[in-house]
Amino acid sequence: MEASGQAAPDVEPMNLLSCQYCKKRKLKCDRRLPVCGRCTESNRECDYPGQRQMGLGKKTHMRDLEAKLEVMGDQVKDLAAKYDALLKQQAASPVNNPARGSSYQRTIGSDDDTVSTSERTHTISDLHSPASTYPDEQWTLPQDTRQQLTDIFFDKLNHTTSMILRKRYLESLEADAPDSPPRSLQLIIMALAANIDTTHIPMAQPLYRQARAAAEEDDLKPPSLAITQAWLLISHFESQQALFARASTSCSKAIRAAQVLGLHQLDRGPGLPAAIGYSSDWTETESRRRTWWAAFVSDRLIFSTTGIPPMIRMRDIDTLLPCSDEAFFGGIYEEAAPFEESLKEPTPTLSPLAMQVLAAELFHQALDTMSSCVNHGTPSHAMETKCWRIQTATENSISMLSTAMPASLQLPDASRSQQALITNTLVHAAVICLQKTALQRGQMCPNIDPTLLQRSREKAAMSALVEHASSIGLDTSNMGETFDQGAGTFSEASQFAGQLAAHFVG
Repeated sequence: MEASGQAAPDVEPMNLLSCQYCKKRKLKCDRRLPVCGRCTESNRECDYPGQRQMGLGKKTHMRDLEAKLEVMGDQVKDLAAKYDALLKQQAASPVNNPARGSSYQRTIGSDDDTVSTSERTHTISDLHSPASTYPDEQWTLPQDTRQQLTDIFFDKLNHTTSMILRKRYLESLEADAPDSPPRSLQLIIMALAANIDTTHIPMAQPLYRQARAAAEEDDLKPPSLAITQAWLLISHFESQQALFARASTSCSKAIRAAQVLGLHQLDRGPGLPAAIGYSSDWTETESRRRTWWAAFVSDRLIFSTTGIPPMIRMRDIDTLLPCSDEAFFGGIYEEAAPFEESLKEPTPTLSPLAMQVLAAELFHQALDTMSSCVNHGTPSHAMETKCWRIQTATENSISMLSTAMPASLQLPDASRSQQALITNTLVHAAVICLQKTALQRGQMCPNIDPTLLQRSREKAAMSALVEHASSIGLDTSNMGETFDQGAGTFSEASQFAGQLAAHFVG
């Protein structure tokens, strides 16, 4: 009888685990015994593990790191305990220097008349120490130093904005004043003053940093006129330091706060009061107007230095132009002129500050004409006609403004006046922009009359020479002090104008 079936073929024995070589290199192992196929091909010794390896625990360097972290955690706890004990000891200790305590009227930013011990430990001497431990913490200035810096600001710098009335501001600093200015405004006023005074210049940057930090805290509060003024002055300080991008951010906050308050619509009629409310005090109303126009001028000049589109639309403005400084500082009522009418037909009766506002707007229009009429390639006939019409209208407005300027703004007689320098710089820079636009369009459109181009070239060169002369100082014996006192407004105005002047005279 034959066998019922054939014998089963031999099956090669296999290991349950991969060999050491394949496992180390993370390769697939066929687990043949005694040598796997991969080791056979490479003629390599094949070694199989005796059993599966279990967890080996944490590596040595991980254990060392955990030990170090534990030690550091204990050290942090010890330091925190010592620091808390030190604070409690300082809070419990009495003030041992009554003479120093009596020199303070009010702590900057305090809600009452008390001065904490921790604040008294940081004095003005900390600023002059290069190894100061508290360069940016809140510290309190002696009353005489605060008074000196405030006087410097109102004596040498307030004419650049003229939106804060000196008498009322000083009265608000008194200990019994019902409404004190926000801490941000106090600090930035002193920072601007310290920045131009050689004795206090080390304090400028710390004061500025504290002012900006305080202003950012004020963003959480409802907007007010003083907070708007603080952001404007912060923007001016940043312009002095050539921080134009940061200045544009600060200025935008001031503009938005002013618009929320309705400062751009102060004079639209008694039936439509602004959000800030109606004030029967003419001086207060004029301060609001001046704050708005300071924001307007900064908005126009930031466009020239950074190229960032302006935030203010002219058609939204319903606020009269500022009156003269004499009327504002003396509290004497004076009729104010409307903005759009004065822009079309300026008169010599306008105040110097109003002239500066108009010059800033015309400078912006000239720059906008250059941007829209030159940076779009070869223009069509309709576009060319529109550009010439806009340029002619702007040029006529500039000519009327120059003719209407009072003697207090005419150079070289007014070379010591900061407002005169800024206004004339803006006017001549606007002329340069317009004529530069005409020359560039002449290169793109060869059929333009050469006589017209030559006239534009001569106008631009003449304005560039005048602007360059005003920027370097018409009267060298007097101009040094004037420019040492210059605020951010002139920096913004001359930044772009100087480049254009160099283009035509260089």
